[in-house]
Amino acid sequence: MAALTALSGLFVTTPYGRFSAAKLGPTVPTRVGWVLMELPALSFYAFYFQSPDAFELVPLVFAAVWTLHYATRLVAFPMSWLGSAPRTTSARSSPGPDSWSRAPARVGGSFCWSLWRTWSRALATHRWYQRTFPSYPETRRALIPFVL
Repeated sequence: MAALTALSGLFVTTPYGRFSAAKLGPTVPTRVGWVLMELPALSFYAFYFQSPDAFELVPLVFAAVWTLHYATRLVAFPMSWLGSAPRTTSARSSPGPDSWSRAPARVGGSFCWSLWRTWSRALATHRWYQRTFPSYPETRRALIPFVL
């Protein structure tokens, strides 16, 4: 199943975010969707504290990393939305990592998540930028600067 999903990602753009389509069913507001997507991460604690090793050093370090990561994703990031206007997309041309690759942060994520899924999403986003912004730099890559 995983291989089929990974392979399909090369040919079909996953319908969420800027690629969503109302014809596929009902949608929820972006911010509500974000919180609903992240809420199941809280179930980690229900399982973690059942372990007899929960308060040993190594498990505590991993739990602290988990907590920091999801505190940022579930609380801090949505709080940054308060009082802010919706973000707009632009084709920036400033020097730096964003000028070398459309999604430099996804390079690290590729190793944590499905490599093919991440790459197919980055390629779809890159093609979207090329269609949407006529002045999009031809030298900018989808994922890996100077390569892909």
